[in-house]
Amino acid sequence: YLSYPAQLQDMLEKEFSHRYRVYNVGIPGCTSAQMRRNLPRFLERYKPDVVVLLIGKNDLVNPLPVDLLVLSEEKKEIGEYWKRQFFNLRVVKLFRLGIRGFIRWKNQLRYPEVATDQKALAKTYLDKSFETNNAGDQETSEKFLYQALRFDPSSEEAFLKLGFLYQSQRKFADAVSWYERLIKFNPYSQYREFLYRFLFLMYQDGNVPDEIRSRIPGILERIPSDHIFQNPGRPVMLKNEIILDAFRKNLMDAIEKANISGAEIIFHTYLGDGYKALNLIIEDIAGKKSIRCLSDQLYGESGDCFIPDGHPNGKGYRFIAERIFKVLAQTESK
Repeated sequence: YLSYPAQLQDMLEKEFSHRYRVYNVGIPGCTSAQMRRNLPRFLERYKPDVVVLLIGKNDLVNPLPVDLLVLSEEKKEIGEYWKRQFFNLRVVKLFRLGIRGFIRWKNQLRYPEVATDQKALAKTYLDKSFETNNAGDQETSEKFLYQALRFDPSSEEAFLKLGFLYQSQRKFADAVSWYERLIKFNPYSQYREFLYRFLFLMYQDGNVPDEIRSRIPGILERIPSDHIFQNPGRPVMLKNEIILDAFRKNLMDAIEKANISGAEIIFHTYLGDGYKALNLIIEDIAGKKSIRCLSDQLYGESGDCFIPDGHPNGKGYRFIAERIFKVLAQTESK
């Protein structure tokens, strides 16, 4: 499916024929701090009339070490820096590799090696699940995931995707159960970064019952806080105020840079209570600075606009493109 900048370009081309050109300078995993540093270069290179910003999610779920270090120094909290230094020591890495080997050996005793043909069948069903979920058919996607587990009962990918599927359907108890199963099976799973992000978003979601939310910190603490992670679970929850303060400063700086270049900024907000803190900051700044802000829920009420890693699917990107097109079309009509 096409990204929303590509879809927006198609819409503008059909309606206004060569009057607009859309540049997609989005960077996967980009934080607002990265955006602030990159924006002057993009403004100089493309000289845009309009800059659309949908930014902030990665500030919460994936702040970069350099950003956390700056924030920590500002607040006199440098524990995260020294923790990363510790986990980068060779002796510590060797010790952790030994632990991983032991866990793999233990799991092999519990789950005998699955035959190659069975793993291939499981992978086929995982692929079908992805395709049907991307097409908006979550019911069939769920069935394919359980089929995958029939052929490979130790499929960590199936554990994670079932958890996210139930999380998107707001079946939080089922979601947490699958996440717990994954971390219990293998704390060093290759999917543990996704697991961390999904759990963190659930923790912030105001719709999650307290009895479910109370289980999340315990699961996060079991995810290894090695150098692969820029932010272990519990410490990041304590740093939210620091990260959000930096997010506000980064947005204000972006506005100033855009104004100097003569470009108009249009803000987007995120869907879901998990992003309420970000959305409040975005809307507050937009109101005070008279910036246009698309603050409605972009993707509708259902979870069928997302793929398992939390990004929009084709339908979700279509919604975003249509919203931006509508704003630009209104500008043209004035």
